[in-house]
Amino acid sequence: MLHLFFYKNKNIITFLLLITISIISITNDSIKAKSSMENLVLTISSPFITGIYYVTDWISSTWNDITNINKKLEEMKKLRELTLKNKHMYSDNKLLIEEINQLRKQLDLKSYLEKNNVDENDSMPVESAQIIMRNPGIYYNTLIINKGRKHNIKENMPVVAFQIIKKKNLPDSLEKVVVGKISDVTYLYSKIIPLTDPDCVIHAKFINSDYTGFLEGYKGGERGIIFTHLDKMLTITKDEEIITSGGQSIFPKGIKIGIIIKDISTTNSFMKKALVQPYVDFSRLNNIFVIKKEIPEIKFLMDKKK
Repeated sequence: MLHLFFYKNKNIITFLLLITISIISITNDSIKAKSSMENLVLTISSPFITGIYYVTDWISSTWNDITNINKKLEEMKKLRELTLKNKHMYSDNKLLIEEINQLRKQLDLKSYLEKNNVDENDSMPVESAQIIMRNPGIYYNTLIINKGRKHNIKENMPVVAFQIIKKKNLPDSLEKVVVGKISDVTYLYSKIIPLTDPDCVIHAKFINSDYTGFLEGYKGGERGIIFTHLDKMLTITKDEEIITSGGQSIFPKGIKIGIIIKDISTTNSFMKKALVQPYVDFSRLNNIFVIKKEIPEIKFLMDKKK
């Protein structure tokens, strides 16, 4: 029966077999073609894919490096700021220590000055101050200090300082020297006219004798101050020391002023005079002391009479 069916439909069956074989063949060819195309595309695109991978990896690595560098730079910046801050702190501490030492020194000198500024057992209060302004020149004719009426500073109060004095054939010594006197006073500041100013007149004497005279700023071409109204019979010796006399003057007795440079007397003069080199070195003068000595009433009346 089956043979009869195949026999009667052999043409149809043969046709179907041929179609099936053709479809299988076409399908295999298509798969092979597709596989070949994929291989071709993969072969062509592989270098690009590899390149893109390496470029992407390089960009990512570079970005990470840049990020790390920025972090390092930020850390270095903070470290530099910290270093500068520490440096400023060290500098500030150093200045503070110097200021403390300076204040301690001033307090020591102030204590010494209050105990030794006048004759016998008398004592006077003093006020320490700093020079905050000065005009240029060898002998400054304007000195401004940071103390005024608030600190009980008054006009004509004497001003002194401690400085190292160098003498021939003698060791250097720290001495109290004349600076000048207070001329103008405001609430917080005062002006000093130095002893080299012609308006600053000081009654003085030789340290080894009782001969006295008046010291005032020298208006001539030479440096120094002039010692006038000296006795005609006096022998003036070079390098002799001059101190305050304590009389007819706002200055206490015994404060050092300077040394004789030379005799400048004229032959037809009734009195002698000499040129004096002051001890005070204005270029090294930063701290001074105002002696709170009131101007004598008799001196005030004499000045008023003039």
